[in-house]
Amino acid sequence: MPTKDKTLQVFGLHGVKTKNYSGLDTLSTDENLTISGSGQSTGSLLGTLVFSDIELFIDDETKLYLQNVLFSISQNKNIVTTAVNGRKGTIKEYISEGDFTVHIQGLIISDDNSYPRADVETLRELLVADQSLKVISPFLELWGIYEIAVTDYNIPQKEGFQNTQPFDITALSDQPIELIIND
Repeated sequence: MPTKDKTLQVFGLHGVKTKNYSGLDTLSTDENLTISGSGQSTGSLLGTLVFSDIELFIDDETKLYLQNVLFSISQNKNIVTTAVNGRKGTIKEYISEGDFTVHIQGLIISDDNSYPRADVETLRELLVADQSLKVISPFLELWGIYEIAVTDYNIPQKEGFQNTQPFDITALSDQPIELIIND
């Protein structure tokens, strides 16, 4: 896991003084910020407040913890509209909520000056998998999202950075299907 000092150096922010925050409700200062129960730090490598991080996994062997992420979530509702003669507007019939669209942006950063090959290979395995990915993220938990199906992704190179790999993932929320067999 990269250190905060190394990350500041990568982004050319040597003189920046950082402070982490604890308790997403209270926002009091604290050096050892953790998500309750996870043991993972929610302070970014730049020393700024990160609302959430994410762990993506298929099984115990294929998993990746990503600390430097930003989320964007949107959702459409399925509504049927019916026009009626003599009435302004339409009648709306609520059918259901649609899937959440989850947009995840971030960086994979290595501790040294080398390319983070192992983590990028694991990310590739996760992105090309033909199944939904399980996710652990305090932010996504707020929305009841525990699995996602990746719809597209972008892995660009970044000029001047050999130890940093940006990524941009778009996915749809997924609900596991539980079948009950009655004998």
